[in-house]
Amino acid sequence: MVFISLEEKQMVLEFKETVGQERLDSFTQYAFRPLELSDQELFVLFNLQQEAVFVNSQNNPLSKDNLQTIHDNFMQLTVFQMGTLASALNETQWEQWQKERHQWIHSLYSYNNELSRQIFEEGLSETRADELLLCKYFSELYLLMGANAFNQSKKTLARDYDADSSLNTWFRDLNRDMTDLHMNAIEVYDKRNGDRNTSPLFVNNEMV
Repeated sequence: MVFISLEEKQMVLEFKETVGQERLDSFTQYAFRPLELSDQELFVLFNLQQEAVFVNSQNNPLSKDNLQTIHDNFMQLTVFQMGTLASALNETQWEQWQKERHQWIHSLYSYNNELSRQIFEEGLSETRADELLLCKYFSELYLLMGANAFNQSKKTLARDYDADSSLNTWFRDLNRDMTDLHMNAIEVYDKRNGDRNTSPLFVNNEMV
């Protein structure tokens, strides 16, 4: 997977340094954890699983602060994962996109809780639950958050974007970052054995 921005790469590296290699090794080497986790996948999976732990530890006085930190980190990471896609948004568009990211991240928490229920009640494997969680995150990062920012930025830029030229920085950067988001989503989806027939990432089993 590629890092969309230097800020994204730096944030993920700082996360690994803060958590520590010993703890991350324990996490990745858990018997039911998916294999070959990229740094981006590791950040997402680790933090979503930590969120579930703290939600179920309400008697822990640090739970509230830890939950807020996890949410703040996801809000920041998703900005970095957009690269230039949201940089042309005006104030009103940015506030709306901020609200939608907030809601989307909460939907990931709910999905993770539903997967936990399926593990205990329906026999879903822990490995498959993690794979489904990763597929959802990276496909929706592109299809929902990325596409929204991309389309709104194009609308704001109007002619400044539509002038299709190799010298047009906006055109080049926006399309590059959108393509990188898409390719990351495809890589995760294929690596985690996602069903191409059910994903809007594909039409007739081909990338879109």
